[in-house]
Amino acid sequence: MRRENTNQLSSRDALVLMGMAGEPDTQDKARLDQFFRDQPGDAADAPPRPSRELRRAPSVRAPDDFRDSSNSASDMELISWINNNLPSNVPPATDLSSSLSSGLILYRLAESIKGLPTEVPDSVFETDGPDGMFKLFDFMLDNDVRIGNVSINDVRLGNKDKITQLVKSLKSWQDKRAGLVKGMSKQPSTAGPWLAVG
Repeated sequence: MRRENTNQLSSRDALVLMGMAGEPDTQDKARLDQFFRDQPGDAADAPPRPSRELRRAPSVRAPDDFRDSSNSASDMELISWINNNLPSNVPPATDLSSSLSSGLILYRLAESIKGLPTEVPDSVFETDGPDGMFKLFDFMLDNDVRIGNVSINDVRLGNKDKITQLVKSLKSWQDKRAGLVKGMSKQPSTAGPWLAVG
């Protein structure tokens, strides 16, 4: 049989806790009743027990939260570069391991560098399956980003050294693309024998 108020001790519970186990006699009962009557307030004044549903929600980290002691100066430089090149609707990178381990930020960064967004939804990267990682690595291989000996598991497990290698490869790919565009804009267009001037 369950008591009405589970937060309040029964007379028997109080006796056991006070070391008077066994059947209470009338004198013990009277003393206990007096004790509980003399207490200031009543059970209604006690704060409610917190429910399990009121767990603290995880906090969202601000973009500047990557400036902590675990990130070196070169790490912070790469994280800043990542965040400066990400579209505004993508959560910022906070480190070079766990925040990039889903592959979403790396994929959106590669898309941003290429300048062509794809139709790959964020949800592909939020599942535990390998689909998002396959999309990421396929995209990088199709666009000649050097991935070296970095594996899908290296990214999924948050291997900082391997993810840093990928980020540096994406940065050099961006520099290479910018150099090509810059070089093409400097070349003068010359009239050849096939062009009639007149």
